[in-house]
Amino acid sequence: MLRRPATELQDVLPLTVSNEPYQYKEYPNVTIYLANGEILNYHRSVLVKKCEFFSRMLGPGITNHINQIIHLTDPSPNAVKTLLHCLYEDDYQPFEPPDIPGRLNLHAKVYAASKRLVAPVARASTWQAILPSLEPSQPPRRQVEPPLGVEALPVAAEKSQQKLIELLDRNWHQALPALPNALQKIYNYVHPPDLFDLEKKLMQVMLYRHHEIMEGEMYGAMMYSAHAFMTKFAQEISRLQIRDSASYHANNQDYTRILRTKDEIIKDQNAQLEEKNLQLSEKNDQLDMKDALLKMKDNLLREKDGQLNASKLQTEALQERLMRIPPEKRTRKPHSWALSEVE
Repeated sequence: MLRRPATELQDVLPLTVSNEPYQYKEYPNVTIYLANGEILNYHRSVLVKKCEFFSRMLGPGITNHINQIIHLTDPSPNAVKTLLHCLYEDDYQPFEPPDIPGRLNLHAKVYAASKRLVAPVARASTWQAILPSLEPSQPPRRQVEPPLGVEALPVAAEKSQQKLIELLDRNWHQALPALPNALQKIYNYVHPPDLFDLEKKLMQVMLYRHHEIMEGEMYGAMMYSAHAFMTKFAQEISRLQIRDSASYHANNQDYTRILRTKDEIIKDQNAQLEEKNLQLSEKNDQLDMKDALLKMKDNLLREKDGQLNASKLQTEALQERLMRIPPEKRTRKPHSWALSEVE
């Protein structure tokens, strides 16, 4: 997809990335979830080569045919999309007039994202876009005179630094608009070793509220006021993101293991139930066989009882007939012949 400069007929907007998928991005194998819930699809081979963060997350041992999922908690989704687009294009050339409001803030966010994700090409290209805005009015980092020692620092400066930390810590929302100017004054007048201690205190306060700093125009103004401090700030945020992403993947793996363990337990229980059902069915078959044998025995006993009853009846009938014959007529002939004669 070719990019073209904004014309008079087009709406002039800060640099964004189209939501439509690129034509050359077929068969993606990396799914990226942004902080605003947007889902992007990219290629592992491109991201690993041009960004150290993705090289760590998608490093050796992961094959291309497996789709990988990465959650980026960066509070500037538009800057992340612009950075990812720059990784594919190897160029960062926003075609926009110089008077667009917020362009420096957008460039600063993209630059910070490239620092956090360690993307050298995108960082260099973005810095080239930031330089024209900084060169005309960028103040010197340090004064020309030699650095002052601890003994020569005015008491008022120390009190103002202490008040600055207290104000940021207690009443953040009211102190936030004055933070860029305060950083500029601190980096112009405070020198090592006091600057290092102040940086640590400021870093602790600002990292706790880094989501608020990354939103709106504040980040661009702070990048303009104290570039060195904000570079360290971006690196610290990168470490937080890598740690959060690693903990997310670890928790996800633990959850997957738990699910697998539950599935295995359920499978074992189902197998045991099937074995018990088979045993019960075999016992039922044996009981059915016993019932059939008992029925056969009952039938045989009934038949024998019937035969015995019939023989008894015959014997009784013969005895009655013999009793009816007078004694004088009874002979010593065989019983069968005598009976036939009587008849």
